[in-house]
Amino acid sequence: MNRKKTGFLITIIFLVFFAFTGRVLAEGNFIIKYIVPDRAGKLLFLGGKKQDKKIKTKYNVTRLSEPPRMVVDIENAVLPEGKKSIELSNSGLKGEIRIAQFSTDPDVVRVVFTSDSAEALDEIKIRIYKNNVAFELEEVELAKIPVASVYKDRNIPESNDKKETGKLAEKEVSGPQEKPPVIKKVEKQEVRDESEKVVKIEKENVDGGKPPIPATELKEKEAILDEIKKKVKHNIVINNVVQHENRVLISGAGIISLAEPFVLDSPTRKIFDIPEAVLNSAGLIRVFTLNNNDTVKVAQFDPKTVRIVVETGSPDDYTNAFSPDLQSIIISTKNDISFAEFPDNNSAGAVKDIKVIKQDENITKVLLTSEKPIIHNIDRLYSPDRLDISLFNIKQPEKEKLIGLEKTGQFHGFKTEVIEKFPNGSKWKFPLNSSTVIKSKLSLDGRVLEITLQDTLAVVPGDAGAVKNKIIIDPGHGGYDPGAQNNGIYEKDLALDVSRRVKKYLEGAGFYVMMTREQDKTVSLKERVALTNKENPDLFLSIHVNASRNPDIRGVETHWYTIKSRPLAMHVQDQMVNRVVIPDRGLKNSRFYVLRHTKVPAILAEIGYMSNEIEMAQLMTEERKEASARAIAEGIINYIKEKSRNSDPSGKQKL
Repeated sequence: MNRKKTGFLITIIFLVFFAFTGRVLAEGNFIIKYIVPDRAGKLLFLGGKKQDKKIKTKYNVTRLSEPPRMVVDIENAVLPEGKKSIELSNSGLKGEIRIAQFSTDPDVVRVVFTSDSAEALDEIKIRIYKNNVAFELEEVELAKIPVASVYKDRNIPESNDKKETGKLAEKEVSGPQEKPPVIKKVEKQEVRDESEKVVKIEKENVDGGKPPIPATELKEKEAILDEIKKKVKHNIVINNVVQHENRVLISGAGIISLAEPFVLDSPTRKIFDIPEAVLNSAGLIRVFTLNNNDTVKVAQFDPKTVRIVVETGSPDDYTNAFSPDLQSIIISTKNDISFAEFPDNNSAGAVKDIKVIKQDENITKVLLTSEKPIIHNIDRLYSPDRLDISLFNIKQPEKEKLIGLEKTGQFHGFKTEVIEKFPNGSKWKFPLNSSTVIKSKLSLDGRVLEITLQDTLAVVPGDAGAVKNKIIIDPGHGGYDPGAQNNGIYEKDLALDVSRRVKKYLEGAGFYVMMTREQDKTVSLKERVALTNKENPDLFLSIHVNASRNPDIRGVETHWYTIKSRPLAMHVQDQMVNRVVIPDRGLKNSRFYVLRHTKVPAILAEIGYMSNEIEMAQLMTEERKEASARAIAEGIINYIKEKSRNSDPSGKQKL
């Protein structure tokens, strides 16, 4: 009897289950098929399929207390897999994010966020995409660094400092500026005259290599410096310039910084400029002869710049290091660098925390927090583009601290290694875009180093040649040929959308761009090739979106056919992988018609897989389209620059 009752109950349960499931799939409009958290703890995607695309996804938000909670009810939605608990590495949240089917009549999926702070919940933004609900979470609040730039590339746009927002920018001292200081009208001409005199000092005593200033000239130059100190505001007053064997220590009162060093010829010399600085006395205008017979010359270059010039046949041998109290800088050969004169020179510490903050599409900040005040060096390298940071007294980070760091358009990860001469130190190598410029800051306690990576996406005038480079972009398919499709979305439309964005970025960088189609129209493969061969551009780029019978395949890949096309493919693929956090499916040697018959370097970029539900949802977002377009544009710019560097003045390729 009991067995019969049990069998009867099981039958009833199964009937109810199948009846419920059938009703849900029939009536529920938004079927949530996947839940995707990002590793950095800043984003949560709910994506899936809509039964009726005309019905807009709606939600209601309710706030609860003790503890503070935000409840989001997504209407007409179904979660077939039942309850989900997601834990994100975001300090603004407490415990797990709970996701469940709250009710079935009506169909409501409930998402619950819990926090210790009601303010943290206020920062959560909810965005609706076609088949997605995205929760953008508050970024972790960072340590404030209220100081001027410690290191700054020379080619940072003048507007960069003005664009920074928030509490950090409001409290910090403004960094190096190219504009003259604000002073009374009657004093402007005097300062301009003094600038000319000071430049003369630099030329006579630095570039000219003359001995230190004779006593007869000392009073005149002292008066010039006194006037500068009275009328111009500076971040630091240099009080001491001392030689220690093959290194020179420059120190003072204030906050010392450095512009990107550069090299001049005839004679060969490396230039280190300290912006927003003034020498305290004319006696500091000095010429030192190092033990290796190289000379180091110090002078006031203009009213706001102290210049150090190292005359040497090996400019790459010289480097610099900042003291943790921001009062001193050492200029030295790499083999002879030492910090005996720095405070905390014997302290060694570990990295406490690493954060990557995407400020916007162009700017990423990397913050390194250390147990001890940091003695460090910043070095911007080219060919390949890279940033090297030497932390002379900070050990390599533990692997746990590297897990979940979000890649951005500017931050592509990094590698660390031990500095041979400093076993308690570490060197950090960051690959960069060619258009990325650098700025760094150090907190007043010397324990937080902030690196700002700004992507200008601009070609330096003349770098890619005096004549505008011509590029042809080929949006795949079009018109009667839709290409791949998924849920009413066509490859031809995505390809055209991204192609237009690539064109915008390249034209902004000074290139002349043509497209095989500007609208949704049919263009044969022969017509695309004929246009390309007629125009004879510098390169041809076809943009497509992939598809596969295997729905699990996702990622980006770039196709090439001729050997001369492979370098272009490598640059574009590298940038797509760097800018879009997506599997790298590599380069493919393929026999596509447009690649075989064009006479110029030609590639075909597959920007993702429409057949993968997760990637398809991402491809529909503005963020993914922009990231793909910027990556392709950056790859083309890098290719053009490399091609220019490898050509002689006549335009012929070097062997």
